[in-house]
Amino acid sequence: MSSAPSKPPPSPPRRPETSGSDSVDGRDQGSGPEGPVDGPSRRPLNTALLALFAAGASMFMTSGPLWMTVAGMVAGVAGIFFAVVALVRLRLAERRAVIVFSALVAMAVAGFGLVTGGVRLAFWDTVSTYERCMTDSVTISGQAGCQQDMENNLEGILLPGLE
Repeated sequence: MSSAPSKPPPSPPRRPETSGSDSVDGRDQGSGPEGPVDGPSRRPLNTALLALFAAGASMFMTSGPLWMTVAGMVAGVAGIFFAVVALVRLRLAERRAVIVFSALVAMAVAGFGLVTGGVRLAFWDTVSTYERCMTDSVTISGQAGCQQDMENNLEGILLPGLE
């Protein structure tokens, strides 16, 4: 054992201090061993996944009551918006094929949700009357009567001169 003091272990290299923040939008992204956790190259993928989530919500929500149908249509618009944003940010992305596929699927699903929600809202009175009739009917013939009444109501709306 020597009486000389031992050297302290070398400290890890420090990141240079910056006066601003590390990201474009003003938020500190943090970093891991392999670089930024949520850097600019991951934003389009996150946006595409958000578009898929909004499009899925649109599909599920457009078959409920009135407030849910309207919320589903809003989710459909949001899904299409986020899909377009993901495609615009595509040049920053690492996984372009995944983002393009996700954005196109989100647009298709959200578009279908918008169409079904719009048709449901356009014929809201007929559809709600049919749903009430179906919940009140307990027999097969009663359900067939509900179906016939709905078809007659839709015929009157779509073809008003043919009665």
